[in-house]
Amino acid sequence: MPSLHPACEPPLHAFRVQTRDYNIKYQLVRDGASFLCRRERRRGSTFGETVELPLFDLTALTIFLDADHDLHFARNQRQQLVESARTVVNERPPSVKPSLDPSDLVRCAASVGAARDLADAHRLLRDAAWSVGLDGYTALLGDWGANHRIEVCWLAGTYPAWSQYVLRRDWYLNSGLLQHARESDQVTYGAEVFPRTDGQREILRTARTFGIRSRVVIPRIFVASGARWDFGALILYGQAEPAIGEAASRLHSTLLRGIATTFIDRWAALIERRRASEVALTDIECRLLEFVREGIEATEAAMQLNLSTACVNNHYRRINEKFGVHDKLDALAMAAAHGLLSASPPGGRGE
Repeated sequence: MPSLHPACEPPLHAFRVQTRDYNIKYQLVRDGASFLCRRERRRGSTFGETVELPLFDLTALTIFLDADHDLHFARNQRQQLVESARTVVNERPPSVKPSLDPSDLVRCAASVGAARDLADAHRLLRDAAWSVGLDGYTALLGDWGANHRIEVCWLAGTYPAWSQYVLRRDWYLNSGLLQHARESDQVTYGAEVFPRTDGQREILRTARTFGIRSRVVIPRIFVASGARWDFGALILYGQAEPAIGEAASRLHSTLLRGIATTFIDRWAALIERRRASEVALTDIECRLLEFVREGIEATEAAMQLNLSTACVNNHYRRINEKFGVHDKLDALAMAAAHGLLSASPPGGRGE
């Protein structure tokens, strides 16, 4: 079966935009036979959100970049990325919405698990949205905090302008639609969820200015430990009013859930592999993770390494940040899974 995981070729074009608060990196990367534009934002050492846009056409890339206000610091770099995309995408015309119907959902459901690359899987998601009379999608992975608000870690999809707008305003934090989907673990329709706050009413009003009237959320709840996120969702958008735009998706919710679950699980696995492959551990960090594997506490580790306990705990904090996790046991699991530690722990605590 073809793999969704690309060979991680070097970026075809990359640049970093620095502002006072953020370090923003753009990469145009090859994903099998297709291309993605990846945007990663970090504030200090804190892990930030990543947006990935499948390059169906140059129009999508231009919208993606124009929607990002941070790029007014580097318009010349923006043009470099567009010109690089023009070369690799070969000026393919904008995608034309074909005539699809719900019968095409079966094809999408059967194919998304065997997609030859990530961008091909994105095309199948787009086709799935079109098959039920909707116009596009956004897929996200997030961390649902104790305050019942979702911190988005990764975004991808065909609504880049809307996604960027929502991210800049932290609207995913109080989205009533996402909260309802997460709590019910069922396919959720925009017509069923009524805004309860002024902020949620503002989201709805603004969505309509972007041409979004129908919304369908298909949630994916993660229960495995070690992941940076615990919630994923495929959000389908449409320009038609909910009574029309959401009708076909109600009839085919089982197929849509299967498509969403398959894509989000494989997308999450790809991101985890990519994140782990980019982590470089120092010798002392590897040693500390081996101490964790042996059950050695920070105080004893500090004594063996002739360091202060505070220094050891700072090392653990940096290790967690590198893997994007909250606990050193999760970091240990990821490091071991990706071969960053020795196959077996060193023998004896005194070594």
